[in-house]
Amino acid sequence: MESPDGFSWIDARLRANARRQDSATDLPQYRWSTFAEDRPTDAELHEAQVPQQLVRFLNTLNRKLDLLLALQGQASVLEDYPLQLDVLRISGAGAVFRSQENFQNGDALEIVFTLCDSPLQTAAAVGTVNRISREGHVHFAFSNIRENDLEKVVQFVFQEEREQIRRNKWT
Repeated sequence: MESPDGFSWIDARLRANARRQDSATDLPQYRWSTFAEDRPTDAELHEAQVPQQLVRFLNTLNRKLDLLLALQGQASVLEDYPLQLDVLRISGAGAVFRSQENFQNGDALEIVFTLCDSPLQTAAAVGTVNRISREGHVHFAFSNIRENDLEKVVQFVFQEEREQIRRNKWT
């Protein structure tokens, strides 16, 4: 479903962590990248005449290292972003979540969303709480999000929409 802000919203069950901010205009401090784009592709390794068994070994090793880095990254997020959130809906414009924490309209937060556990895929945004529903669902609007994080969120939404279409097609 598309909203007036031009972004599609989807139902989601994501984990996220947050911390309170003094201002919703700050850039997110959180950054995470596995630098996957810096890795040689299988085609490049084949072109360099690297034996196929070695390519498989290196790819397996890369996946294991990604997992270890993801675990380390998640531990860091839990330490630096102590507020736990259960994200119910997400879009490129914001999110709806519930939490044990008490939030008020206008609260500024930095949120780190875990879009995928393995390989770890996260996105961070700064924004404000703009509404709290009767059910206790907190509506959060992004005010500052890095371009690559916005792209990750939009790709996640698009991927989930495609998955929902596939599921509905077979039911």
